[in-house]
Amino acid sequence: MYERSYYRIVSQGTEFLKLRSLKTGDIIKKLFLVKVNIFLLIVLAVLGISIYRNSLRDDYKKEYFQQDLYNNLHDFVLVDKIITSTSYDPWIYLGFPEGITFKYIRLDIVLFDLEETQAQFFYLYEDKDGYFTEADSVKQIIWTGINYVKIPYAGYKALRLDLTEHEGVSFVVNSVKLTNKNIPVLSVFSKISLVAFFSILWGTFFFLNPESSFFKRNDLQNYIK
Repeated sequence: MYERSYYRIVSQGTEFLKLRSLKTGDIIKKLFLVKVNIFLLIVLAVLGISIYRNSLRDDYKKEYFQQDLYNNLHDFVLVDKIITSTSYDPWIYLGFPEGITFKYIRLDIVLFDLEETQAQFFYLYEDKDGYFTEADSVKQIIWTGINYVKIPYAGYKALRLDLTEHEGVSFVVNSVKLTNKNIPVLSVFSKISLVAFFSILWGTFFFLNPESSFFKRNDLQNYIK
């Protein structure tokens, strides 16, 4: 009888130690995950703030607005701030003899008649003489709103903006800005960082929540099975 009681006590003690060891090990693992999550939260917060602040900082090398742009039209007719192409090769010329170094053309337009149109952007390097050529140009589909056109990062002395390949297409060109930043890319990274930040934040609070299944003592037996 005493021997049976002894083995029962030993068995219960062993099971208790096993449960305690398992619980301690799981808590250590969860706390480690919480620390990792907190570290990732800090990294994402710093990254998101940095990207956001950078996106707010103007880095325009040159800005042109309607009055400047509409003084340099070719094969466009101007009526009440709306320009309409009169040929299959209309363009806007921008010259800067002093030279400007940039890699993005930021085009803000309103496009009528068509949902989108193919434009071609010619550039003239500041260390070259001559005319615009097909080799030194970029084609891109443009539409109403902000359009970013990437060209080789270099110094330029002139641009020619061929906004469409069609006759009778109407535009309102609000502005053209020359910059080194592609804001939409920064916006994408900001959104990704924001989603990741809140996902990790939710996960961290889930692990720390006393009502979660991990911290309920009654569920400890589930970890043994």
